[in-house]
Amino acid sequence: MNSVFSPHLFEYNLRGRVKGLAIWFLSASCALAFMVLLTSLIIKSGMPDFVGEMLTALPDELSQNFKIDALPSFGDYRVDLGLCLQALMIVGSVYACYLGISSIKTSEDDGTLVFAYSQGLSRVCIVITHYIVCAVVLILFNAGLFCLSMWIGLSNHVHELLTIIMHSFIAMLIIELLYMAVGILISTFMKDITRCASTAMGVFLFTFFMGTLGYYTDSLSFLKILGPYHYYSPYMFSTLNAEFDTSRAVLTVLAAIIFVALAALRLLRRDLIEE
Repeated sequence: MNSVFSPHLFEYNLRGRVKGLAIWFLSASCALAFMVLLTSLIIKSGMPDFVGEMLTALPDELSQNFKIDALPSFGDYRVDLGLCLQALMIVGSVYACYLGISSIKTSEDDGTLVFAYSQGLSRVCIVITHYIVCAVVLILFNAGLFCLSMWIGLSNHVHELLTIIMHSFIAMLIIELLYMAVGILISTFMKDITRCASTAMGVFLFTFFMGTLGYYTDSLSFLKILGPYHYYSPYMFSTLNAEFDTSRAVLTVLAAIIFVALAALRLLRRDLIEE
């Protein structure tokens, strides 16, 4: 069969992802609710004013080196929104990477991969079908959180934030698709399915810290490419009025396609070696 997509494999894997999707969505919803509650409590406690006074008392050189002088005032509703969406992006990125890492390995352990081979499905078809399944799950995941975020924004009569929320969720989905593609490539190397969650967390933390190091250190600015998370931060949309970079989004999608292609090649090469 020369098909690049299998409806039966898609349906089977999608049904297997429903329970995990529900758990991750509830967890992310609780995280969002916690962040909204936490920021409101912080504002009421007067801590933003106290922190602001501490930051202004720092030496000018220290403030410039760590870009503290560029921080917006805490307690602003835009800052609160940016922090809440930032937490959602972290959860979504880890979930996306976990989906990718567990995709091929789960199919191997439950025998689905062997069955797919027996049906004449190509390695490219299997990888693409798994990626589409994970992409649909991510779209459902983000759609639910988007509706929840919009409801929170409308309930607080902050209509001007709706555009920021929309841009942030588009950016979140794009970066999650990249993390998922990286996860699928890693999945072709995995030996133990029990390490999928820890590996996903490790991948995100590595890219996050590398990107942070490149962002705050001019001599290591090239490391920012390892942390694409920082290019799509909702905090930028909410506090810095950053425009959505379409060209960068296209490059990110192309990078995801390359990782998926590498995963298909790796799966084919691994099978040839085992034979």
